[in-house]
Amino acid sequence: RGVGPYTAGAIMSIAFNRPEPAVDGNVMRVLSRYFCLEDNIAKPSTRIKIEKLAKSLIPEGAAGDFNQALMELGALVCTPKSPGCLTCPVMAHCEGRMAGKEHTL
Repeated sequence: RGVGPYTAGAIMSIAFNRPEPAVDGNVMRVLSRYFCLEDNIAKPSTRIKIEKLAKSLIPEGAAGDFNQALMELGALVCTPKSPGCLTCPVMAHCEGRMAGKEHTL
């Protein structure tokens, strides 16, 4: 009780290296932009979809590092209002940026 999916995923992946996604707002934004997902992230069905996507992306044996990297990318580079696309390490593969939708996603 009191521990939601994000906190549980973060604890399981970072502390125990279990392949569980830690999807917060930053991660939702990063994955929405990277894969050019135009679904409304405020909807629970979109959150579930992104959690499944995030889980499928977790590299074996590196769950904690992967989740922390996504969180940091969203907090420091792929920010809500001023995404730092030119300094982004995955810029060349970001479908949202390539579609010119990085400011709307």
